[in-house]
Amino acid sequence: MKTSPDYVGILLDKTKDNHQLTRTIVHKLFAELPNQIADIDNALAKEEYSVAKEITHKLHGTVSFCGFVNFQTLAYGLENSLVHNNTNEIKQNFTTLAHSVMSFIAQKEILINDSRLLI
Repeated sequence: MKTSPDYVGILLDKTKDNHQLTRTIVHKLFAELPNQIADIDNALAKEEYSVAKEITHKLHGTVSFCGFVNFQTLAYGLENSLVHNNTNEIKQNFTTLAHSVMSFIAQKEILINDSRLLI
């Protein structure tokens, strides 16, 4: 069984143990990531690949800043397939990224209540 990364630990490391900043980032991620995935999905449904690429690029930057390598790799894959207009890979890459982000979102209560953030 594959375990998910220690997102809180990654962010605490990235923020040099700034608990308030980490809490802010966690809450911001839960607000932004689902919207970005929905916006990418809508753009792809309309075959607006340049819009999908722009949103994916922003998502890629966000997860890269956070140090979430797993999402970074998936976002890069989608962004790359959009840049090269590889329609066969676009859907597969989006589905994989969306599934991973939704799995992250499903952990919301666990992550926001992580004891390391309650200090």
